Amino acid sequence: MLTKLFACLAFLFVLGAGTASAHVTAHVPDSPPEKGGHGTVVLRVPNEETPSTTRFEVTVSPAFGITTARTRPVPGWDAAVLRGDGGVVTTVVWTARTENELPGGNEHYEDFGLTLGPLPADADRVVLPATQFLADGSEVRWDDQPGRPAPVIALAEASGHGHHAALATASDVPWGAVITLLAVGLLVAVGGVVLIRRKGIS
Repeated sequence: MLTKLFACLAFLFVLGAGTASAHVTAHVPDSPPEKGGHGTVVLRVPNEETPSTTRFEVTVSPAFGITTARTRPVPGWDAAVLRGDGGVVTTVVWTARTENELPGGNEHYEDFGLTLGPLPADADRVVLPATQFLADGSEVRWDDQPGRPAPVIALAEASGHGHHAALATASDVPWGAVITLLAVGLLVAVGGVVLIRRKGIS
């Protein structure tokens, strides 16, 4: 009896692990995106439903104020960026062309690369609710429903060395070189004046 019980528990554990691994997840291929900067994320989309996935949609909260969104080309898919007031990014959509859908079952996935910015400077993470649209007209929403967590990007503290580096301060200016150039320029100017006066006298 105990053997059967342990076998059932092991089966449920494996089943649960398989389900968890099938979530839509966000991966950062480079260094963690910084607050206030730009960052690249790869959204990994599995398909354990029977129908194929024909469209994948990511929602970007207007509260983040993101105005730049660039998509990495995915063979057989077309991407579109939708914007709201002030050019703020609200949605990014990938649509499969005919015969390029993500097949159903549990053996396939697709990666959708996306660069966003400027990322919020006052948040520790960016949540990107997503939706899979299936060939039979149904949808799978990844928006923090039970068992359907939304993809999340963790943001690092700004280092000042991102896409929008801080302006140079006075201590960063090579004053020695500047003074030398000014001195050379002054000497050239004085020499020119002297030559002009000598020609005038002669």
